[in-house]
Amino acid sequence: MIDIHLSTQSYATAHVDLLLVLTQNTNKQGTLRELDRHLDGQLFELIQHDDFKANDGQKLLCTTWGRIQAPRLMLFGLGEDFNDSMLEWRQAVAEAIRAASSEKPTSIGVVLNGRSGDLSATVEGLTLGATLVAYRFDHYKKPDTLSNNLESVTYFLPSRSSATVKKSAQQSLKRALILAESICAARDLVNAPPNELTPTEFAVRAEEMAENVGLTCNVHGPDQLREWGMNLFLAVSSGSVEEPRLIHLIYKPKGRRKKKDDKRVVAFVGKGVTFDSGGLSLKPTSAMLGMQADMAGAAAVFGAMQAIAQLKPSVEIHGYIGATENMTGAAAYRINDVILGHNKTSVEIKNTDAEGRLVLADTLSYAVEQGATEVIDLATLTGACLVALGQWTAGLMSDRQDMADAVLRAASQVGEDLWQLPLPKPLRSQLKSSIADISNVGGRFGGAITAGMFLREFVSEEVDWSHIDLAGPSFVDKDLHHMKKGGTGYGVATLVQYAMQEANS
Repeated sequence: MIDIHLSTQSYATAHVDLLLVLTQNTNKQGTLRELDRHLDGQLFELIQHDDFKANDGQKLLCTTWGRIQAPRLMLFGLGEDFNDSMLEWRQAVAEAIRAASSEKPTSIGVVLNGRSGDLSATVEGLTLGATLVAYRFDHYKKPDTLSNNLESVTYFLPSRSSATVKKSAQQSLKRALILAESICAARDLVNAPPNELTPTEFAVRAEEMAENVGLTCNVHGPDQLREWGMNLFLAVSSGSVEEPRLIHLIYKPKGRRKKKDDKRVVAFVGKGVTFDSGGLSLKPTSAMLGMQADMAGAAAVFGAMQAIAQLKPSVEIHGYIGATENMTGAAAYRINDVILGHNKTSVEIKNTDAEGRLVLADTLSYAVEQGATEVIDLATLTGACLVALGQWTAGLMSDRQDMADAVLRAASQVGEDLWQLPLPKPLRSQLKSSIADISNVGGRFGGAITAGMFLREFVSEEVDWSHIDLAGPSFVDKDLHHMKKGGTGYGVATLVQYAMQEANS
């Protein structure tokens, strides 16, 4: 990751390659007036000559003629509708840094023209935008093909900032860096090729991460899964030579907890199919491309637990990852099989490409057995959700509206698009089986919803449950704002915000 710094030093004397000024207007006041004075009155002449109006995404690049330390200056417009939220800052600084990258700076100084409303939101947004847009997954590239990456960004606070303001800004910076590092860790997992990130390797990385941040990590292999009757999970793995792994990450707060948190045990459960061929319901080649990303839900749980261990909410939180491949070997499970799950629910298999819900089913019931009082599961579960909501929005399903509201609120605060879908009871009939308790797919219509309904069967009624289908925003095929092509790390920020807001409310 790039280095992010806060400074009350004068931006005019800072040793940076490029000074980036984010502005909503071109009024002759504030930072622009100061810069114009430094540049002997030439800045406003350039603004007028280039018709720079600070429109959203508009930029003006010029030399500083040696009048300030930075050799180049870029003005970047925020637009008059800019609303000062953390998401807006994240997107704006990401676009600004992307625009400045054509100048190949190794260091950038960021200055705001005008006052920011919420300093915490500004610093966190700037930090996340800068770090996430600078992310690269270039592990397999030859060194001579790599671009010259940005190394550092300095955000200049007003020179007269009080000690309290400086402390608050530093705390915001620390939180944002922890979150950004965790999102990038999730991105690395999603982007890793399937011959590298096998279920076994996933478990190794989880153990290493847990040791680094102070989590407990328990890893269970096929023998334990068989002993516990996790036959749905095992069925999905049966066609692969790679062994499955159930990864259990545990965070327990130290010291005295708030009374309301004493009996709360939050579980985050992630689908970790490290490659999905479709099994015997084999996908065509075009649909198989990108199926190393079918573990994005598990990556979100991994990243969230990494951040939570460092941010230390007051509630106990467990992360469960069901890691396996879905392949077509001689022992692969079949259409028409009937399999008994961990919670003694029998499932008729009607499509082996509806495998993620089988892995989640056993993992969810195990999490409940381990004492979870509320559960959020995340999965790249259905193409139907992508069709319904598009590429940028995940779907939320829950039969506990107060919990759904809390999850939606968390997602909104961190700028992750999430939309609640209904759970209409008549659709439940599509999951009926004539020979088993339930079938693993419903009919043609409402596929994302019936998948959610299937999962609810494996969570006890007394346990609060929410399901996030992130098939759309977990992986993107082009850069957008702070999201880079490939894995996005979607879900990490929402889970962390949920953990922190619920613990602190």
